[in-house]
Amino acid sequence: MGSRSKVVVVLVLISFALVLCSFSLSESGLRVSVTSSVPNSFVIEGLIENRLNLSYLELHSFPMLSEVTTLQCVGSGNGTGGPLVNYNWTGVPLFYLLQKAKVIPGTYRRVIFNATDGFSDSIMLDIAMNPTTILALKANGTDLEQVTGFGSGYRLVLPGRWGYKWVKWIKQIIIVDHDYKGNYERWGLPDEALRPNFTMPITTPPVRNFTANSIQILTNGYMRSFNFRSDKNLVIEINGEPGTDGYLYVAFPKGLLADPYQVYVNQSRAAFSQIDTNSTVYIYVEYTGASSTIEIKGALQSSAGTGGGSRSRYMLQ
Repeated sequence: MGSRSKVVVVLVLISFALVLCSFSLSESGLRVSVTSSVPNSFVIEGLIENRLNLSYLELHSFPMLSEVTTLQCVGSGNGTGGPLVNYNWTGVPLFYLLQKAKVIPGTYRRVIFNATDGFSDSIMLDIAMNPTTILALKANGTDLEQVTGFGSGYRLVLPGRWGYKWVKWIKQIIIVDHDYKGNYERWGLPDEALRPNFTMPITTPPVRNFTANSIQILTNGYMRSFNFRSDKNLVIEINGEPGTDGYLYVAFPKGLLADPYQVYVNQSRAAFSQIDTNSTVYIYVEYTGASSTIEIKGALQSSAGTGGGSRSRYMLQ
């Protein structure tokens, strides 16, 4: 096939993708939608320690995050994209589900999403662990099962990525150690699916990024301060509502602290979940109380000496 013919084929495929996406968004008002493809539950399986079978009702009991971001279909090649909607999405961060499933460490991990209608797509584990990657249950405060065109009680939300990555009608999430091409990627569209000139959304609760040390923190409490000692630990001080359960998510580069880690809540050893990728460590811990100091301690490195290491301290408003 000549180069001109290949270009024509690619343009035809993109146009076909745009038609499909336009159809799915053509009735995006807040009206009741009924479809036989809507699943009542889904499974998480594959390279994990705990296989999960989760219902729609169970999702409502998990931690939630909200973000205003745009779902947009991939365009016809002019860089502007296709039909779009901009909603305040609310749902369960995917990292919360993956830490419950306990992903088995490995050099390569990809997360595949299979839908009841035969559609599928996948993302790398690092993308799945970003707190802005959520299984949305609501759009602008309305349950998704009441939103025509958005399908089922939950769907994947991936800020900054074209709509073919936002899988709906999910029946299975599977963790694998190999590459996987979804429907659109098999047609020749890029796996990264990055929309141009996109700014990541502001979330509720807020995701804090400390760029000096490449540390990312999310908590449903009020974070008073954050202190990093390069030879030993991270210390996060949090205010929460009295008697309520809180959680803390921390992501930091491998090598910032030496593995193995220990977590303390108010100086008491605490249980925690840990997921590692090639570049990043993800820690998740739950706590109860109005005021908590959480320490993530790494093993002392032999080169650390006794000088206490460098420090970064942030007092937050």
